[in-house]
Amino acid sequence: MKYLTFLDYPTLEATGRSYEAKLREKDKDIEALRQRDRDNTERIANLETRFNDLIAVINQGLFASSMSNVTSENENLSNLSEQTRDKLIEEIKRQAQRHEMMMAELKKKLKRLDEKLGL
Repeated sequence: MKYLTFLDYPTLEATGRSYEAKLREKDKDIEALRQRDRDNTERIANLETRFNDLIAVINQGLFASSMSNVTSENENLSNLSEQTRDKLIEEIKRQAQRHEMMMAELKKKLKRLDEKLGL
């Protein structure tokens, strides 16, 4: 290492400029990271909106399907034997359970997506 016996202004100024350039570069990197974070936040919000819309459509479809099945089966129940009614009721319960399982699976997938995205 050189010993300073006198103040070398050109060397000090060059070193200062070097540090200033490095700081400017770091500032640019930080701003790029901030912009990327804003973009990712916006993308996540869009994905959440699309996912919620999809869940709503699925729920409406499942509900409408279930209701139409229940309505048509209720109309026919009055003409059926007790044993046949019980079978139909069991089938309706199985369908409801399948729908619940599908919803639980969708919720698990959403949770995994949230964990991946760090939410």
